[in-house]
Amino acid sequence: MSAGQGKSLTTPPENLKEAIDWVLRVSGRDNNQKDDEAIKGLAGTLQAMLNGDPGVVKEEVKEKFGEVSKSVMENFSKSKTQIYQTSERGFAVPHGILHKFSKGLEPFPSGSAAISREKAERWALAVREETLQNLIKDLANGLKKFVAPTSGIVQGSVASAYKPDAKWESLQAAERKDCAIIFLAILPLLYIAVTYLYWRCSLSNDSSEPFVSWSGQRFNSNKGLKKYMAALGYTEKDLNESEKGQDIASHLQSAFSTELSGNVSSQDYPDFLEKLQKPLKSSLPSPSHPLTSLYFLSYYYITYPLHDVQSTSPASPSFTGYSGLSALAGGAYGLNLGGLGTFMGALLA
Repeated sequence: MSAGQGKSLTTPPENLKEAIDWVLRVSGRDNNQKDDEAIKGLAGTLQAMLNGDPGVVKEEVKEKFGEVSKSVMENFSKSKTQIYQTSERGFAVPHGILHKFSKGLEPFPSGSAAISREKAERWALAVREETLQNLIKDLANGLKKFVAPTSGIVQGSVASAYKPDAKWESLQAAERKDCAIIFLAILPLLYIAVTYLYWRCSLSNDSSEPFVSWSGQRFNSNKGLKKYMAALGYTEKDLNESEKGQDIASHLQSAFSTELSGNVSSQDYPDFLEKLQKPLKSSLPSPSHPLTSLYFLSYYYITYPLHDVQSTSPASPSFTGYSGLSALAGGAYGLNLGGLGTFMGALLA
């Protein structure tokens, strides 16, 4: 891919594959490189946004969210048909989480291990730049390991959606803030897509509809695993076709060894998420849980203005009529996440 091809870092991803490409590009983790100065810069920009005037944050979020909704809805409609050409209906639970997220409710699950929005808010406002650096670095390193050619899920060299010369150091201050908002916006999608994939690929083979185990399915079989990955942006030729779902689970466990571990065969997805969140109940954030810690950072950031608008403005729009983040992305906020609807098409029904 030439320097003139691909997207800039201020162009939001259109699906999970592009979200991973974006994280690897902004952190310099693709092409066997690393850019810790870029991670430091992103962490500093995030901290400044979180510690800034909430009113300013709210307006910036609304403005950025307003740029993106059209592509979200278009891609949602386009990919919904694609994913539901399978008999499986196992996407209702992720849909429920995104639906709660869009309404500013408690993150699923709501059991004793659930972390309140107030706790997420407290740590987000007090978070240190060094902590953010470590979490972003661990996330980027884990994703790099997961999609590594041959040793990960990718077969050979798969082109990134982002320009090879797109670098943090070349961005202006306003562009860096845009990147920070894009990063926060894709975190819940990364969290749910990755954890759900790990869970489905780790289920025992005697699991039943609608949550049939993907552990024995291959990428090249015309079943749920292949369709899910396609809706997330991966084509059959991108992936190691001989690998099974159990191999995907192994790759994810290797990439996020502390966070994604243990036997999940007897758990349903809500119980699995509760297990992920439980260690953070007493220690948020946790350096060993980058996926979950950063998810809660995003949860606070996005629901803060949503709560604020709903509670203070009698003319604020109703966030009903669309499911999942498409509700958050449309209407008052309309964050144009570029085609993240492709991702949502895999999760929402």
